[in-house]
Amino acid sequence: MRILLILSRPPFDGTDAAWNVLRFAQTARKVGHDVRLFLLNAAVDLARPAVAPPGTEFNLAEMLRELVRGGAEARLCGTCLTRFGIAAGQTIPEAPAGKMVDLVEWTAWADRVVTF
Repeated sequence: MRILLILSRPPFDGTDAAWNVLRFAQTARKVGHDVRLFLLNAAVDLARPAVAPPGTEFNLAEMLRELVRGGAEARLCGTCLTRFGIAAGQTIPEAPAGKMVDLVEWTAWADRVVTF
């Protein structure tokens, strides 16, 4: 199955939504599904290793890196990066900037779309 995951919540908002979307994606990959992850709004912060608050239990940027290295694809909303003042080189290279047209194409590609 082809699964598109869309995260639009801030990664460190106390809900664990970002951690859970990454866990879901890792598990889906392990059982053989194709996975793509698109990060919108403040979720783009997930790809910045330096933004984790002190004492954070999980390294979300590293989890994202491992997910992509394991065969998933990830994109960061380019407009959102600009809106939040995140410059090139401040995010992990495994998750490049994408455009809304990428999200549209990925949605058409997917058998299932899950939002967090």
